[in-house]
Amino acid sequence: MQTLDQETALCNALEQAGQEYARAIGELDSLMSVLAGGKGDEQTALQLQRLAVRTRDTEARVFPLREQWKAHGKTPGHRLREVMESQERLLGELIRRIDDIERVAHEARDHLIPRIDKTTQTREMRSAYARSIRHATE
Repeated sequence: MQTLDQETALCNALEQAGQEYARAIGELDSLMSVLAGGKGDEQTALQLQRLAVRTRDTEARVFPLREQWKAHGKTPGHRLREVMESQERLLGELIRRIDDIERVAHEARDHLIPRIDKTTQTREMRSAYARSIRHATE
């Protein structure tokens, strides 16, 4: 494939990836609202997982084209430079959103752990109390 054709193919792939990343950012914003509202559940976790897989698959589609283009050692043309800069901005936003969601998820986990521990402790105390009553009545 000619270098110009490779550059065009890479531009097209990066633009498609950029559209995917922009959609992912929108989805992450929606998921962040759910998590920040304390309403995250198993479905939210599954959505995050699917989003991560889609993002990985998007990058996997672009990678070979990028490597082929890099192998020629040419400097990027105007369009490719613009597309690469746009992609860099989108990826930066995507990473920031992921970091924010990770932070909120850790905060939620840290908030839940004492409640889960207390529930477990209460259940264990009730069980021990029930056992002691059973032994006392035997």
